[in-house]
Amino acid sequence: MKTFLNYYDEERDDDFNECDNEDVCNYYDEESDDVDFNENDDEYYNDFYDERYNDYDDERNYSYSDVESEPYDFDQYDGDEYLEMLDECELDSDDGDRDNFYSDSKLATYKYYLDIFVEYLLSKNPARKQKILSVNPAVNHEDELIACHRNKVNDSDVNIEPVFLNAGTCQKIIKNKNAQDCQNFIVLFESAVKGLMQDYCLNENTIKLALEDMIESYRNVQNGTIQTEIDFNNLNYTVGYLKRFALCHAAMVQEVILNILEAPPHELSSKLVRNQKLNLVCLGSGPGNDLVGFLSAFHCHFMKLTDLDITVVDRMSGWQVAFNRIIQLLKNEFHGNLSILFREGPNVTTSFIAEDLKSDALCFDLKLKLRGADMILLVKSLSHVPNKHKLQFLKNIVTCMKSGTLLFYIDCPFPTATFTAMSSLKSLYKTETQRYSFKRFGRQNISSCQASTHIFVKEN
Repeated sequence: MKTFLNYYDEERDDDFNECDNEDVCNYYDEESDDVDFNENDDEYYNDFYDERYNDYDDERNYSYSDVESEPYDFDQYDGDEYLEMLDECELDSDDGDRDNFYSDSKLATYKYYLDIFVEYLLSKNPARKQKILSVNPAVNHEDELIACHRNKVNDSDVNIEPVFLNAGTCQKIIKNKNAQDCQNFIVLFESAVKGLMQDYCLNENTIKLALEDMIESYRNVQNGTIQTEIDFNNLNYTVGYLKRFALCHAAMVQEVILNILEAPPHELSSKLVRNQKLNLVCLGSGPGNDLVGFLSAFHCHFMKLTDLDITVVDRMSGWQVAFNRIIQLLKNEFHGNLSILFREGPNVTTSFIAEDLKSDALCFDLKLKLRGADMILLVKSLSHVPNKHKLQFLKNIVTCMKSGTLLFYIDCPFPTATFTAMSSLKSLYKTETQRYSFKRFGRQNISSCQASTHIFVKEN
């Protein structure tokens, strides 16, 4: 018997690659692989969830083989030795039990940055590992941690800037650490699905039917118009979307942003995070899956903020239930970078606005949010706006934007004529359409999708 969870991973009869409509979003070129349902059932979720909280006792936690940089000799110490090294630190917990390490968000934050810094210094001089760990583990943020390490490590051992984010020699390690964080997305979205099903007494078969209807509707898009409206105010459709599509879109956004941050153009890097307060608006975001990937990638940058205001906008008000559940999980459970950001970083406020962005007049609350926005996300949403309404949709956004606001467009195809009509937008960054693979998750529900990336700044 196929379980509810693995239903969303099964190969569909429809071939998204065969769609001829260029205006269709990535739903039609997402690939599904064969799945062995005997190996991908409910136990996968439980096993993965438990595994995240186990001791760091195998070498895969230190493997950075896919990072193109100088080799790291991790054979010089194994998992047990690393744990012994950690034991030398006086962990700030009731009993020092590593099994309870993640029960305290401050310790989780400490361990995250300690891992990054240890990996970096070991790659330079393994003999100094004892000095590296002779620190006060009570520090909670990267600047304090680096400063504390600098007191114990000679300048001749490592040349690192006091500001952690500007340490160029650490960037590849940081990028890989952040890329690994997307594994936390699996547990996050599965927890949201299970919680919503339980709280609202949703039926597995009903969700299955809703998903089948959703996929069929996406197959019949013509010129950006879905022939049969999908009712995401119905939680069966909301949960179906969360399980099948949310993970791949979050991972795609995270990968896109990490690639940009690795070597951003100077004109863009100077505009990314300029103040201690940042207002972020996500348009057509649904449950906020694009937000999840974006925050994970920008985690280290945003940790330096004092205030972060997040607004998710979608014309379907039913998405708010799923969005609120995801935010609740990030605050109350540990889901990697995102939970560290919400619990140890800036003061984070979130809100949801239900509004149709292609309407003739936007509501006052949305206009206010757009006028105050420092960053605006437009991920996999414009491609679902009918062609005849795309210009009005974008005009509503750009008209409200203040000078200096960044607009992130991640979607396909890129409507060149529509953006060209917005003369106040200056292009800072762009890529051609690229395919992003998600086979590393082992979930095999959606193995890839494609998008092009464009970043604009609003000029006077």
